[in-house]
Amino acid sequence: MSNNEQAFTPHDVQPVYASGTEVNLKPSDITILFKREIFGVGGNSRQVYEQVAAGVTLSPVAAKSLAQLLTRVISDYEQHVGPIPDKGTKVRREGDVSDLENK
Repeated sequence: MSNNEQAFTPHDVQPVYASGTEVNLKPSDITILFKREIFGVGGNSRQVYEQVAAGVTLSPVAAKSLAQLLTRVISDYEQHVGPIPDKGTKVRREGDVSDLENK
């Protein structure tokens, strides 16, 4: 680590809560958008909006490593706590005009 680089600890990172995700794919990178639900009132009804809370762009190698780590962590979690229901994640590929839903 050079003198200009600083090590990050959990105290240096601003926490972000997300209740959903969207994944954008390009040949050179993968971007994960972390979303949260915002409740509002529009007209005569209450509405739920999704707001992007944070985004992370990863190389394909880093994304694969993260996917493997999450698979292990989630498996351990479900063994101790119980199954997590599937919500689905929006996937948008570069050049696509429509979203694909993974369910």
